[in-house]
Amino acid sequence: MRNQWTIFISVFQGVEAKNILRTDIFRILREQQDLRIVLFVQDKAKREYFRKQFVGTNIYYEIPHPYKGSILDSLFSFLKIALLRTRTMDLRRREAFESSDYSGYKSYLRYYGLSVLNVLFATAFFRKLTRWLDWRLVRSDNFEEVFDKYKPNLVFLANLFSDIEIAMLREAKKRDIKTVGLINSWDKITSRCMIRLLPDKLIVHNEIIKREAIKYAEMPEKDIEVTGIPHYDIFINSRATQRSEFCRRFGLDPEKRFLVFCPLGKRYGDIDLEILDILLDFKNKKLLPEDVEIMVRFPPNDTVDLDSFKTRGVLFYQPGIRFAVGNERRVEWDMDEEDNQIFLDTLFHCSLLVCQASSLTIDASVFDKPIINFKIKSERNILPPRDGNWLYGLNHYQYILYSGGVQLVTTKDEFLKWINKYLTDPKIDARGRKKIREEQCWKLDGQAGRRVTNSILKML
Repeated sequence: MRNQWTIFISVFQGVEAKNILRTDIFRILREQQDLRIVLFVQDKAKREYFRKQFVGTNIYYEIPHPYKGSILDSLFSFLKIALLRTRTMDLRRREAFESSDYSGYKSYLRYYGLSVLNVLFATAFFRKLTRWLDWRLVRSDNFEEVFDKYKPNLVFLANLFSDIEIAMLREAKKRDIKTVGLINSWDKITSRCMIRLLPDKLIVHNEIIKREAIKYAEMPEKDIEVTGIPHYDIFINSRATQRSEFCRRFGLDPEKRFLVFCPLGKRYGDIDLEILDILLDFKNKKLLPEDVEIMVRFPPNDTVDLDSFKTRGVLFYQPGIRFAVGNERRVEWDMDEEDNQIFLDTLFHCSLLVCQASSLTIDASVFDKPIINFKIKSERNILPPRDGNWLYGLNHYQYILYSGGVQLVTTKDEFLKWINKYLTDPKIDARGRKKIREEQCWKLDGQAGRRVTNSILKML
């Protein structure tokens, strides 16, 4: 059957694949026989990887030419960061300053210069003016060829904070093609940058992000749709593996409870091992119940020192596949269906989750599991910002801290006390965890992906 409609979808980042390819969004779109889907990936490695898993006569893959912005484009790329004023952006500038490789006056000049620019010009008026100038002045031909080839009817972008996706959006707007943007994470609007160009419709996970989109992106309320979190549909629609089977796979005793410790990774801190050693010390000194084991789950999108964890003899799991390896935080990753099932099983069967400021707090709240965040001063001379404690000041995390659903411990004594309290009575702070679910998830009915897809199809 000849395709009637064509949609472009960007999956340059791991979180885009998580929100789109691994959810009902892609499954439902793929089932539309009159719809041709063109997936944009970053390189050949990702194209070959996804081709093996997402196939169909109506699915095509494209790798864009290496993105090269003009001088004007680079200027507006700089302004998108300078013109967003939030507590998070202030903290990020400070963290960059304290971690800077610049020496002496260069570091101070960069930090204070950006801070002054931000105070003076980071307002709605200047953001609107900048968007207008961006649209009028910047020219880009990065996507002309592929738009001519497929003649899309709609462009669906899940990372409006990326210059390459803004280039796609620019080409679509130039040709009067409909555009839909998805805010794919709870922290993006307040922690990345301003959105350089606005899509016709913006899809968000919850009412909090909707308010932020109105305030910081100047997106008209009528063009914003709240849908819930698509990748949480699996938590509702899938069943957990039997406990005995799950425990055997990871070397856990099915007759014992286990707590999950989730390291933050190297990008934001160096305190992971110190916290793990505190947990192991509690266990070795028999300060924890004898029927409690410790499992470590690493982040899928960051690097960790595996050898150091192995020498401590703990059970650990590193989910996902990584397409790029380095010391910086990695966005080239993917968690397949098996990884997602293991994640569901881990949250379902664990008794307690321990992590630093992270979206894992929301994940655990969905399963009503007790959560401990730590903000413990390092005894190994790990200084700020490498202790990661500055992350608790970020805008989006204030909703977690004020929910009453998470215990933030600042000393080892508090840490031990709350581990044992939660293990004794996991219903403590259940009301706060319910608040987290209501605020962050909007609806937990297993239909978020379908709502996103319905919105896209209505646009067509």
